[in-house]
Amino acid sequence: MMSMIANTEPLFEKLRSGSPIVQRVAISELRLSCDPQAVEPLVNVIRTSSKGVGVEAARVLARIGEPSVSALIQLLSENNRDVWALASATLLMIGKKAVPGLMEAARSRNIQLQTLSIAVLGQIGDPRPVALLVDAMQSEEQSLHTAAAVALIRIGSSAVTPLLEVMAAFDKPTSRRTAIEILKQIGEEAIDPLIHALYEASDLERNQAAWMLGEIGGSAIERLLNALYSDDVQVRYASALALGQMKTEVAVPDLIKRLDDMAASGTTGKRVCDAAASALERINTADARTAIKGWRGQH
Repeated sequence: MMSMIANTEPLFEKLRSGSPIVQRVAISELRLSCDPQAVEPLVNVIRTSSKGVGVEAARVLARIGEPSVSALIQLLSENNRDVWALASATLLMIGKKAVPGLMEAARSRNIQLQTLSIAVLGQIGDPRPVALLVDAMQSEEQSLHTAAAVALIRIGSSAVTPLLEVMAAFDKPTSRRTAIEILKQIGEEAIDPLIHALYEASDLERNQAAWMLGEIGGSAIERLLNALYSDDVQVRYASALALGQMKTEVAVPDLIKRLDDMAASGTTGKRVCDAAASALERINTADARTAIKGWRGQH
């Protein structure tokens, strides 16, 4: 260790020289060693030197990796946009190893530090901070709210189940609307966990998942058609509602078959046939209207 200090201290002096040419020479040599002791001098270069030299210093910090994380996170609190933008980009290059430190920073009381940490977490895309991001999404601080929403969209499918829980909280209408918009933006990537929720979630979350699938549409249609034949009555009920929301004509033959399904959903007490009838009314093709007319004549 002592020999490493002896070898690198002259390079650290060059970093402190203030001369871009001398600093670049030192950075080039430090790139080969990836010495963690170089973190503070390199971070200071980002803070005080020209943008071009700062970019070169940032590349070495990214190569050093995890030992650079704490010092880079401190730069996110700087007033200089070039400094915190470069620190953000470097943390993104470090990737998953930066996640624990960024999660801690996202819980700080410094709004800028929180917001930028959340933004980088979203770009990294690791699912570990999802719960933290869902909480931040419900913040009254607009910058946190927006950054968390964007981060959850970037993370994608891992965020779906916690967002469904927010959707089911009807006493929090603003958060609920935000969760809906995020799920819409996640789009097709949300379909698998939403289908899973039809089978595994609570009754309320199951209905929210069905509604959300109806909003997303697309490749969810075939999965919902299969779900119409599930052994679980509540899955059949929710799937029929979702298909009606999509107004997809391809579902008409299968929904007509469900008009004979008299099983009742525990959530509402309504029968699967009622959900199928409602769906057919929304789709409103000639075959759907004929089937509904005949069904109502029998009930």
